[in-house]
Amino acid sequence: MIDFQDALLAPIQYDLASLLNDRDTDSVIQPELETQLLDYYLRRLEETEEKTGSRDEFIENYLLSALQRDLKVVGRFQYLDLVKGKPRYKRYIPI
Repeated sequence: MIDFQDALLAPIQYDLASLLNDRDTDSVIQPELETQLLDYYLRRLEETEEKTGSRDEFIENYLLSALQRDLKVVGRFQYLDLVKGKPRYKRYIPI
């Protein structure tokens, strides 16, 4: 699966955060499963001998990537409402 919507240079954690934290996956990927998937990803990454730093650094960058992505999405939905006149996206912005 290739998603070209956010084709950009970003830390490797960004795509993982996008996959595990999309508004549609939140109902499927609960915190325990998210932790299992992160552990699996880290084990596979170590097999490639990719230099990622410590587990704590990886998780911190993962969480920061998820936060950045979420803030970007909220801004996009607000823009769609205020500028493009598409208020249906507001339901995804928690109050």
